[in-house]
Amino acid sequence: MKKILSLAILAVIALQGQAQIVSSRSSMRTVETVEVEKEKSYENFTTWGFEFLPMSLKAKGEGSSATVDFKGFGTVVQHAISLTSSIPLYLEWGYGLQYANYKEEESEDNWSYTYKIHIFSAKVPLNVSYAFEIPNTKISIDPYAGLQFRIGVYGSAVEEEEYRGDYEEESYDLFDEEEGGAKRFQTGLQFGVRARFNNSFFVGFGLGADVNEFAEELKFNERRIAVGFVF
Repeated sequence: MKKILSLAILAVIALQGQAQIVSSRSSMRTVETVEVEKEKSYENFTTWGFEFLPMSLKAKGEGSSATVDFKGFGTVVQHAISLTSSIPLYLEWGYGLQYANYKEEESEDNWSYTYKIHIFSAKVPLNVSYAFEIPNTKISIDPYAGLQFRIGVYGSAVEEEEYRGDYEEESYDLFDEEEGGAKRFQTGLQFGVRARFNNSFFVGFGLGADVNEFAEELKFNERRIAVGFVF
């Protein structure tokens, strides 16, 4: 009887030890799974940037074309949303403001003429991007492509003429159908690349082109140099 009791006790101890080993292995597998999931998890992020925007207004008609260069700058906030846990693919949307201006001057003797254009716009970018992480660094290279929707908030053209002390000024509303004939809403294609450093700040370069006309036979193209912060 004592032998049977001793064997039973030994069997219980052995079973407990085996259970602990199985539990330990299960815990290790759980930790490993969590670590793998962490490695495959791509976090959302937000960028806030300032943009230098040289723009070109291209005119085409009757076999000839001309380009007028504008100066511009802007600011934009963009939210990048991870689309999958297995690859660093993001959907990016945002909102921002931009300003563009053009100035032309002529003068001779007692006569001078100045023509100026000012355009303020709100914009909504919508892109798809992919993040390439450079090994052994905290640098990510993010190429992107998508659309940009631009809404004209204010636009004016001003003519100033002075002749022998007499000064005249006349202004036009670009978005007035009779005066300027420009459209408030434009859709554009865009693509570019952004480099994120330590997920704290970024620099980027991009190109864009309007799909629909700003005014009759006139479309904007833009180049974009951006710097800013990552949150």
